[in-house]
Amino acid sequence: MALVGQEPVLFSRSLKDNIIYGFDEFCDVEQLHRAAVLSNAHHFISEMTDQYDTQAGEKGLQLSGISFLYCTVLSYITLN
Repeated sequence: MALVGQEPVLFSRSLKDNIIYGFDEFCDVEQLHRAAVLSNAHHFISEMTDQYDTQAGEKGLQLSGISFLYCTVLSYITLN
């Protein structure tokens, strides 16, 4: 279980890099996709033009509200 704060943070980098940030060690593509599936984010990320290379923007502002929420949950899943 993860707690997502009222103002979760995404870094100004790709979604892939935001996800990988939470892993303690090397993260391969399979682990990345597994974490995205667990957070229900894989489907909408796969529909984006740049998919996992989509830039989150400063504090995730490039993403819609629901996309931002799924990505922050995803980043917390990788921390645990």
